[in-house]
Amino acid sequence: MQRHPCQGISVPQRGDVTIWVWESVTLSNRVAYDSDVLAQVERFDRMRGALPPVRISDAYRKRAHEAVETRIALAGYRLAAILADVLSRAAAEDS
Repeated sequence: MQRHPCQGISVPQRGDVTIWVWESVTLSNRVAYDSDVLAQVERFDRMRGALPPVRISDAYRKRAHEAVETRIALAGYRLAAILADVLSRAAAEDS
């Protein structure tokens, strides 16, 4: 939690996961499909050959690892917020 504090984390309204989806799309375009990886894929696509394993640099691995850690922490915070909302509603109905 120290590496990923929950301050400033947005929790969209119930059922509105579109924001979360677009966050993931944006992140994947920036991190997973970086220019080095795309260049390797495009080069083999032009040759119409089978794509050999893509070489991943240490910098790529580090960026991807950091992005994954952040997304997991964010998912945990959002899940906690949703559960807290559900439980508080259930408690209010029982009262």
